Amino acid sequence: MRYLVIILLIGLLGCKENITEDIPDNSSIDIFDSLFAQKSDVLVLGTFHFDYPGQDVFKTDEKNRIDILSPERQLQLRELLDYIKLFKPNKIAIEAREDWNATDKLRNWNEERVAQERGERYQIGLRLASELNLDTIYAIDEDNLFMDLMESNPNLIEKMTEGSDDLPPSRIEKKYFELWQYSDSLSKEIHLLEYFKFMNSKIYHEYDYGSYFSGHFELDSMRGADILSIWWYNRNLRIFRNIQEITEEGDRLLVLIGNGHAAVLRQLLTCSPKHRFVEFNSL
Repeated sequence: MRYLVIILLIGLLGCKENITEDIPDNSSIDIFDSLFAQKSDVLVLGTFHFDYPGQDVFKTDEKNRIDILSPERQLQLRELLDYIKLFKPNKIAIEAREDWNATDKLRNWNEERVAQERGERYQIGLRLASELNLDTIYAIDEDNLFMDLMESNPNLIEKMTEGSDDLPPSRIEKKYFELWQYSDSLSKEIHLLEYFKFMNSKIYHEYDYGSYFSGHFELDSMRGADILSIWWYNRNLRIFRNIQEITEEGDRLLVLIGNGHAAVLRQLLTCSPKHRFVEFNSL
């Protein structure tokens, strides 16, 4: 019996050698690049909301808010805009709904608005589009399936979310509040461009993405997973679908969007056969 086992092992090792020889080396994996070579480049600029509307779960303390209209921040913003221009976008998309009338606002844009509007859609999106002589700016934000079901099947949503607002913050959620507080305080201390590089780093996006896998996600059974899929993830998939709709082969699209969305879009665009995700820190 012992000899039979030894013989079998030798046979398996021999098979392993043959299998290894059949596995292509890294150079052979060029098949992916050759098959999916025609892509559009997408630079996702994850941002905080310059006007602090307070609509997110985590709200920035007053002491950590920056004044984007101050002379110092306007100079820093100028450097940020010039850095973004290195990407040479031929299209710009922003986190706005169609009824925001982004293109109409662009066509009526003038520099006087810079001193009046705090929102990043104005300070970055419209301003860049105007400086680059673009005649269109794309609004790509969407509602989600959760909101659709609130209208068509409110009983289902009520049952799905029952008791979710009574959950105390979990240990992980408290860690995320610490992270976001640190991030907000950092925005007061460093140059705007450096802060955007920090926010748009791969590690920041990965950890920020992970914040959705605690709290409500951990509701009993599968309720949390279902809520996340029809609420947050569905909204981002719809946004991604809009990106698909507006990009053509060879485009260089800048997407200006809240950083929580950017973390999800990073994954979707990295895996997309039609797009090439461009690292903000690589410009």
